[in-house]
Parts: sequence; structure tokens; C-alpha cells
Amino acid sequence: MKGRLLFLIALFVLFAPRVFSQRQERVINSWRPLHYDINLSFNDQLNEITSARTEVSGVILKDTETIDLDFGRMEIDSITIGGRPAYFEWTPQEVLTISLAGIPSHAGAKFNIVIAYHGRPKDGLVFATDRDGRPSATGDNWPNRVHQWIPCFDHPSAKATVTFTVAAPPRDLVVANGKFFSMNANEPGQHVWQFQESKPIPAYCMVIAVNEGAKLDVDPNPITPLSFYVPQKDRGYAPKGFAPGAPALAFFSETIAPYPYEKLALIVGATRFGGMENSSAIVFASGLFDLRQNEKLSAHFGIPARIESVVAHEIAHQWFG
Repeated sequence: MKGRLLFLIALFVLFAPRVFSQRQERVINSWRPLHYDINLSFNDQLNEITSARTEVSGVILKDTETIDLDFGRMEIDSITIGGRPAYFEWTPQEVLTISLAGIPSHAGAKFNIVIAYHGRPKDGLVFATDRDGRPSATGDNWPNRVHQWIPCFDHPSAKATVTFTVAAPPRDLVVANGKFFSMNANEPGQHVWQFQESKPIPAYCMVIAVNEGAKLDVDPNPITPLSFYVPQKDRGYAPKGFAPGAPALAFFSETIAPYPYEKLALIVGATRFGGMENSSAIVFASGLFDLRQNEKLSAHFGIPARIESVVAHEIAHQWFG
């Protein structure tokens, strides 16, 4: 029996990488992204992207004839490069290989590729019902799921700046990475929100959160604007539950280095993890504030110690990735 068990373990170790590894590891060798300009429009039920447009700006590192972008199986409406329709192939490994024919493709040349698409991504952007029973959409990308809804170079080392322009139902709040720039109500039946992250970040950290929740601002905060985005059900508890946020932000800023981003949003949303350290827009699991029997309490904040721990942990990631 022992020999058979060892044999089965050996088989698992040998073949597991082939079973669980669905995509080939990316390497930055021929090009690097510089900026993503991401435009998303949602339907009223908040369960589908009715239209999307992602512009990828990048630089070529060595002479090449193609650009390879990771992208899941959403419906592509068009791909243009330099303003002209581009020839592309879509591999079963969810890689778009886009021809650079007709534009400079030597080392040092820059390019802009625009992908228009729509549909419901199979992963990465989570459509769910929040604690109030209302629809929500939340980015949850780790480790390499962002390409399911954003065409990109889906590797942690391929950092770039990002702009999000999100059209959502008027009832909903929107938050994304970076500084809030505007909210316009001039679209029929939609409000259009724009955020811009000026520091290069990994694609997996590029997220939005959309729902009919509440925004609570911590004012004033000497480090950076700090806000809580929570379902209405958690509105009353959020200031206490997120009380470790401001002290943790101050501690790491003073101990390690100045806070690197334009704001910090702590979001109760949809993630398969306890928390996800998206740059300047941390998402915590929907049950973060659910109280459990006989939980150890924080001596400093009077909240469950696990909440204190996960909030501090995810904030620390803003420096350490």
C-alpha cells in the first residue's frame, strides 16, 4: 500500500504542472506596455459589458513583426493599430498575435493598439450579488485572470499606467485605481466615471468596483485620501471595521517610504481571497465584517483580530507588491 501511495504521489508531481498550467509563462523580450486606456460600459442589470475599448500603448524592445496580447474569449468587434485595421490570430492559449505590418516595428518604436469588444468575461471581472442583494461588478485578477476582461500583457513584471473610463447605471458608485478625475451624468441612463493611475502597476492590480453601495471618506488624512466603499448593510460598521486602515497607512509610510499612490480605497466587494492588494484600490471579501463566535478581539480597535490583520496585511502590499 505504501509503495502504491508513493507511486501515485510521484505521478501527481510529474503531471500536475501539465494539468494545472493552462497558459505559458510570459517573458518581456520583444515589447513592453506603457499605458492602458480602458473604456467599459455596463448594462443596467450589471451583468454584462455592452461595449469596451482598450487602447494599449507600448514600446518595442527588439525588432519584431507582431505584438502578442493576452485576451480571453470575449467578442472582438475590431482591432486597429496606428488607426488602421490590423490582422490578428487568436490562439487556444488566449493570446492575440497582432501584425505590425505597415507601421515601424524596430527597437525603440512606439505603438498604439485599440481593441473593441463586448460580452461577459468568464473570469477576472466578477459579476455577483452584494450583501444588500444588489448587483455588483468587481475586478479580481490574481494571478493571471485580468486578461479575461482586459487585453493586456498579463504578467506581474509588465507594469504600466492605466486610465479607467466606466459607464454604469446612475444608481451605482464606481471606484478604480488611481486618482478620481470626473463623473459625468450626460450619458442617457448612465454616469461616466474616470480614474487615472499615474504610477506603473501590474496588470493584475488593475481593477474596478461597481455597485449601489456607500462611500465613506476619512477626512482629513495627512498621508493620502482614504475612503471606504461598502454595501449599505456595512455602512454603520465600516468606520470601526476599517479603523486599522489609517494607522497602518501612517506606520508603513513613516517606516518604509512615502505612500506611492494618489489615494487608498478599501473596498468590501467580491474576491475569492480574504483580501486583494490591488494598487490604491484594495478589495476585501464580502464577509469581511461578519462576526464569528468566540473570535479573538484586537486590543487596539475592539474588532476581530483577523480583520485588523488582513487590513494591515493588504495595506503593506502597497509597498511590497
